[in-house]
Amino acid sequence: MKQSFFAAFAAVFAVFLVLSVPDTARADGSTIGFYVQGDVGLTNLRAETAFKDLNGVGDWKASYKESALLPRVSMGHDFGDWRVAGDYTHYKQVEAVSGNKKSKSRAYGAGVSVIYDVPVYVAGVQPYVGGRLSVNNIRQEVSAPGTVAKDSDTKLSPGVMAGVGYRVARNMVVDTGYRYNHLDGKLKAHELTVGLRYSFR
Repeated sequence: MKQSFFAAFAAVFAVFLVLSVPDTARADGSTIGFYVQGDVGLTNLRAETAFKDLNGVGDWKASYKESALLPRVSMGHDFGDWRVAGDYTHYKQVEAVSGNKKSKSRAYGAGVSVIYDVPVYVAGVQPYVGGRLSVNNIRQEVSAPGTVAKDSDTKLSPGVMAGVGYRVARNMVVDTGYRYNHLDGKLKAHELTVGLRYSFR
C-alpha cells in the first residue's frame, strides 16, 4: 500500500514538473530556485460515512465536521512567476457518535501544487493562486457493540488555493493562505494556514 502510494505521488510530481516549467523571471528580483516551506493552521474536515455491518445487513450513515490543527511541509522550485511544490499533509482523525455507534475518518496525503504568483507586488506583499493534485490514503470506520466495519482507499484528489506572501527578507517569505482539498466524495477539507518559505541561493 505505501509503495503504491508513493509511486503514484512520484509519477504525479514528475508530470507536473515537466508541464509547469515556464521561462519567466520574477520582476521583484527575489530569489529563484529551490525552497522549503513549513505551514501550520486550522482545517475544517467534513466527513460522511455509510457502511453495512460485517454481515452485510443494514446501513449506518453519519455526516459530521470537526476542526483540527494542521501541519504541512513542502519542498519546491520557484521559476519566477510560477512555483511547483510537493508537500506532505497529515489530517487529524475526526469522529462522530450517534447512539451506540461511532464513526471515524482520517487521511494523510502527498500532493503537487502549481502556484502562480500574481505580478502585483506592493510593499513586500504578493498574492498567489494555484491548483493541487494529491494522492491520499483515506481510512473510515464505523463501530457498534460487537461489530466494526472498516474501509481504506487511496484516492487521487484535486484542490485549489489562494493567499498572499509577505517578503521579510530576500530569501524568506511569510505565507498566509486558504486551501480547499476534495480528498474524497466522503471527505473534504477547508484549510487556513500560515507558514514560512525559505529559498536557497
